Amino acid sequence: MWIAMLQLALADMTVCFDDNQGAPIVDARVSHTEWGWVNAYVTDHEGCVDIATWSGFTPVTLHAENRVVKVVSAGLPSQNVLWSVDGQNHVLSSDDYVLMAELARVYDGGLAGVGPFDPSEPTGTYGEYKITADLNSVLTPQQAWVEAVVSQEAQPRLHLNPTMFTGSVVQHEMMHALHFASVPASVRASIELEMAAFTIGGGRHALTWVTTPGVAWVEGVAHLGTIVYLEGDEGCWSEACWSDRALSSTEDLLGSGDDAIEGVVAGILFGEFAADVGFDYVLDTVADCASRSLQDYATCIADLEGRTSETFGLLRQAARPYGVTFDAMPPGDWSYCNAYYPCASGEGDCDEDDECVVGSTCIDNVGRDYGWSSGVDVCELTVSTRWMYQL
Repeated sequence: MWIAMLQLALADMTVCFDDNQGAPIVDARVSHTEWGWVNAYVTDHEGCVDIATWSGFTPVTLHAENRVVKVVSAGLPSQNVLWSVDGQNHVLSSDDYVLMAELARVYDGGLAGVGPFDPSEPTGTYGEYKITADLNSVLTPQQAWVEAVVSQEAQPRLHLNPTMFTGSVVQHEMMHALHFASVPASVRASIELEMAAFTIGGGRHALTWVTTPGVAWVEGVAHLGTIVYLEGDEGCWSEACWSDRALSSTEDLLGSGDDAIEGVVAGILFGEFAADVGFDYVLDTVADCASRSLQDYATCIADLEGRTSETFGLLRQAARPYGVTFDAMPPGDWSYCNAYYPCASGEGDCDEDDECVVGSTCIDNVGRDYGWSSGVDVCELTVSTRWMYQL
């Protein structure tokens, strides 16, 4: 924190803060202590606060903290000093404040308006920041990473190398931190253990690589940060834009049939499913279900909405192009085909032709031909369609 010793009159006084380059430090926490009382303020769009004082000499503290992030250094608040100069308050340039502003920019650019990442308190309050963050080249010599469980505070901590606190790395890792902040600490601890075991074991991940269902889930959810904020992009703040990017970035994975690939998770969650049900619903349920894999998430949605519900049907339809089926509704299940998930040829169980896609018919008691019990009814191509395919 930076402390300014200001000579104030017995009245309100406007105090303004900038980054020593003329840019105001906005939306930052300011505290003012007087007669044992601590008053809290938030700087406005000009970097200013109006402070009421009844003493002639009083400390004002500018914190590297806003409603999004609290920037820490080795577990302690930043320790830079601010002084009043000729009535104007100038601060020394600091990466801590650049980091604070950058994380707020990324957050406000899109994620602030979606699901559990909505600001929990209106502008003008403090103490409700979502995550903590620090710059440390020793902890992060070549990368950024998120510590899901930190002993000093309840929030996850984003560790960044000082050379990497802008661009897509921050956006991806910030999405990790926001995801972790939205689930219980016990789930975070489980995630952290699995990720640590994967990394210590020499595991590496990428959008198209097979890892584990747990790693793929965590990284797939975080891919939303990359989808929204492509490096050098001027903005992609609409949900339609996000879903289009999710589909285009995972197109090569169609038909892979593997939910241990993070790109498959991202494509299923943030493509057509999110476009149909809304990103609010997706991210709210990612938080509420506190899942550890895509299969866990699908089971949670089936339990919440019903296995034959429209919402679960939309999730299954989103997974179909990737070749992924869910344990909550395995192929051959008596409810596998329904009004919200019409089956393609070779899928069952169906009860009537309307539960099959156009061009297919529900055929009774042929399940044994497909590896199921003989009583399973299966959607098959109609005779006319079969001839068409043979021509």
